[in-house]
Amino acid sequence: MKKHLLRNLIGIFVLIIAFNFRATAADVDVTSTYLSNPGFDISCNYLFDAPAEDLKSANGGANIKTVESWTIGDKGDNSAAASYEYGYTGTLNASGEYGKIPATGPDGITSGSGHGALGISTAWTGTVTYYQNVTLPAGTYKIKYAAKNTGPNVTDYSRVGWVPTTGTSVLSTRTSFPMGEWIEDVITFTLTTETSGKIQVGLNAPNVGSGSVGRIFFDYIQLLQVNDPILNVNKTSLTFNAANRIESFVVTGSNLTTDITLTAPTGITLDKTTLTVAEAQAGVTVTATSDGSTAITDGEIILSSSGAENKVITVNVDNAEFDCFNPLYTDRPNLIPDPLLNSLNGFGGWGWKSITNVVGEPFCGNGAVKFDAQTNSYPEGAALDVNLTWKPNTTYRVKAMVKTVDGSVVLFAKGTSPDFLYVIPQSNDEWVEVDKIINTGSSAGNGFLSINNVDGNATGKVVFIDNYELYELFDAPNVLLDKSNIVVDMLKGTETFVVTGVNLISDVTLIAPDGISLDKTTITAAEAIAGTTVTATYDGTVEINAGAIVVSSMGAVDKEITVDAKPDGATSAIINPSFEANQGDRVQDILGWTKTGPANSEFCTRNDAGPLAGAFKTGNVYFQYWSSDKPDYSVSQVITGLPNGRYLLSADAGGDVETKGTFVFANDKQVEVTSTGSTYSVETAVVDGTLTFGFKSVNRTVNWSFADNFKLTVLPSIVAVGNAGANLDSVYFDRANRTASVIVSTLLVNEGLKLSTTNPAFSVTPATLPNTGGEVSITVSGNEDLEGDLKVTLAQPINGINGMQKAKVGDPTTFSIPLKALLAVTNVRDLLIENNKTIIERDNIISSFNLVKSSVVKMELFNVNGMRIDDHSALLNAGSNQLIIKRNLISGVYFVRISIDGNSYTQKVVK
Repeated sequence: MKKHLLRNLIGIFVLIIAFNFRATAADVDVTSTYLSNPGFDISCNYLFDAPAEDLKSANGGANIKTVESWTIGDKGDNSAAASYEYGYTGTLNASGEYGKIPATGPDGITSGSGHGALGISTAWTGTVTYYQNVTLPAGTYKIKYAAKNTGPNVTDYSRVGWVPTTGTSVLSTRTSFPMGEWIEDVITFTLTTETSGKIQVGLNAPNVGSGSVGRIFFDYIQLLQVNDPILNVNKTSLTFNAANRIESFVVTGSNLTTDITLTAPTGITLDKTTLTVAEAQAGVTVTATSDGSTAITDGEIILSSSGAENKVITVNVDNAEFDCFNPLYTDRPNLIPDPLLNSLNGFGGWGWKSITNVVGEPFCGNGAVKFDAQTNSYPEGAALDVNLTWKPNTTYRVKAMVKTVDGSVVLFAKGTSPDFLYVIPQSNDEWVEVDKIINTGSSAGNGFLSINNVDGNATGKVVFIDNYELYELFDAPNVLLDKSNIVVDMLKGTETFVVTGVNLISDVTLIAPDGISLDKTTITAAEAIAGTTVTATYDGTVEINAGAIVVSSMGAVDKEITVDAKPDGATSAIINPSFEANQGDRVQDILGWTKTGPANSEFCTRNDAGPLAGAFKTGNVYFQYWSSDKPDYSVSQVITGLPNGRYLLSADAGGDVETKGTFVFANDKQVEVTSTGSTYSVETAVVDGTLTFGFKSVNRTVNWSFADNFKLTVLPSIVAVGNAGANLDSVYFDRANRTASVIVSTLLVNEGLKLSTTNPAFSVTPATLPNTGGEVSITVSGNEDLEGDLKVTLAQPINGINGMQKAKVGDPTTFSIPLKALLAVTNVRDLLIENNKTIIERDNIISSFNLVKSSVVKMELFNVNGMRIDDHSALLNAGSNQLIIKRNLISGVYFVRISIDGNSYTQKVVK
């Protein structure tokens, strides 16, 4: 055997000097520990004295022979492989003088019985490999081998190396084998932990036939464990340009005694400049970033550690297009072959397209794609395609700069399930940015991305394309809202919600329905990712039923907040009015509500389709009580601090067929539920700011009762609207205005209204109104200043608010509206206020007017319920004047009263 020849001093000299197959002092030969038959000497397929044969190439592994102790791996077609003893006179895939078996081993002496090599011939990019399974402890290793090529082609790709069970293989980088001579090759790899894998020997062929490839013979497979300090890096060069500003490389080390230092050329920043011994042992990824301005030719990143050979990574930076191309992402690959479009390499498509280098035609740098199509159809049109395998249910983002001269082109994606098409309109010879999201379906697969002038009824022929990008968005953009519904009304004019963004690629836009204003209608992606609070303000005039605030951002699914608003609504005072806060099923504790009655698992909220279908259902959650015992119970709330007045409580409720004995109630009023599902309403008065309401059972007749969607509405008390178009303390008359209309309205159920005056100079018609109210006309006679009252007599008293034209509980059944006639002067406004105008600017309430003489003027501010908020008085001179009240007001309706010499004038203002 060849091992015996190691005793031969000449052989030893040749082995050490020519091939250095002994381990160095710092290397430990562990070949025999892990490998069997490493020299292919045992049970060779072809013995040296056997009759000569030619092992020809074949398909399907037919002529890839089993080799002692080695397992066949890849079996490429057009291949042959076997173990041969040196001196065998046969051939391996003979072609003329090529394919002969070597006469001796690498030492030039070893031959004959028990001295063999593994011969491989493979063609047409085929691969043939043999391997042995091993488990190696952590450390650095070398695989050494000898090889000889008996022709006729030197180009072949070594597949000798380490193939871990999981992880990245480390294979020889050899791409050629010189003819007729033995060469040595070494592969070094580092394991950070005990690892299982394969020691592999093999060959990959160039794309030529079996008669034109090398016949490669392998021998002396050695596995060495290295004890010297070793530095390893997985790359030898880095190239940067505008489309590739960040690169990374992996550093490993073994047997190191000092930290690794990394230095980079000016213009390159490393995220790590020092690596500890422990970090290097485990393997560290280092990121290198170009500054985007410095050009570098053959710069060097140098890695060093005491006792280890320095490693050098060559750096080249082309900074030509940094100023006009800034990639959308640097943490993921751009799927476009050449984003800068300096070359068509890697692109598909057809037709009249080319790279233009004409100065002024590219958007960025020296190159762009130009369409100069003859028609808008194949083959005389033009298409720039990128062949892709689209991932199912995945979001992609595509961006490009496009300039169309004479018509439209399209961005078209095939195989995305469904196909995607966007028409890029004519840009009138101007560069425009195209930025789109493509969402693939479950059947996405092989296809392409195309910019062309044929699909989608495109009309353009001359088109320029530059700065082309396509990325997979690993996590799709998403917008999150902390609320799905807001309720605003006369009690609560503002509501807030929080917008949060995830993986956003554009600003967030917000659109509100009429009647709602937002303090933010655009939120930047950064603001949304951090979380932004938005305030919605109700104008108090528009009724909104299931309106929507729409929140959108490119690539994200639109989100909506349902908006309900009523000018006379008070539902905002109810906690959990539709029970939607209870999202579980059969929840016993009901947020905001108090339960009384026997405990029961069916005394709860339910989260299902429920019995209240259609118009009588809000969301999925509703209240129910089911019991065959039919006990009395209630579920109720108490609201405090309500403005006194009349209210209408409504709820959707029902029970089993022929239900009786369940009620929707408000204070001492109630309405019985008599159907399987309907809306029930009950009217009540609030006299002390407190309202107790809910749903109850008293001697009910059925097992099941249920309710949902409680609403509270303010019922207006009597309001008189005078001739100035606002709620007035007085109705004024002068010689030019002797008749005034007054609207008296009420929603109260009573016997109607009676109207009269306390001064016969004032006459009113009609003298009666129905309970729904109406309009009356008041006329004054005479030429003197007069005062009186319009008397409105009710069948029963109702509640009201001080400062408003409303009757008050406890008052007599009659209330008065003062009537003032200044007939001795030309115009009451001349004495009072001329050109009065009141506005609200931010936190300033400003009233402007002219005075005919110096006067003490008082300005008072009231809310919509007639409660005085603030006032201000001043002695003002005749002429143009202003009074200002500074007050931070919420949005809503307000009243401003200006008083002079005991007379007053009121205006309505809206913020």
